[in-house]
Amino acid sequence: MIERVFHILSPEKVGTKEGTKKKCEVCEHLYDERLLERHHFMPKAMAGKWVGGTILLGPTCHRVLTRALENERKKKNRDLLDDEVKRVFNRTRGDVQAGKYGAYGRK
Repeated sequence: MIERVFHILSPEKVGTKEGTKKKCEVCEHLYDERLLERHHFMPKAMAGKWVGGTILLGPTCHRVLTRALENERKKKNRDLLDDEVKRVFNRTRGDVQAGKYGAYGRK
């Protein structure tokens, strides 16, 4: 098994009166950290207890990224290589921030 380690971005914490908020690593919106979801670049079943290779995403961005990665895996009919995963992540982040999925990701 090849261990894939991704440190694409590190979550940015922002203290507010309501509590700690962090940025979604795709759309960069601030969320209460309890609402963020952890995306595993290596399937949890393969990783065991290892928690590296994860990023924090808002629920909508998590679904968009997961679907983009699944579609790419189906097209290639195999697991994606590290650089392919990074390319899909960067393309998805750019699409979300450009408003491809509605005004949700626009700043």
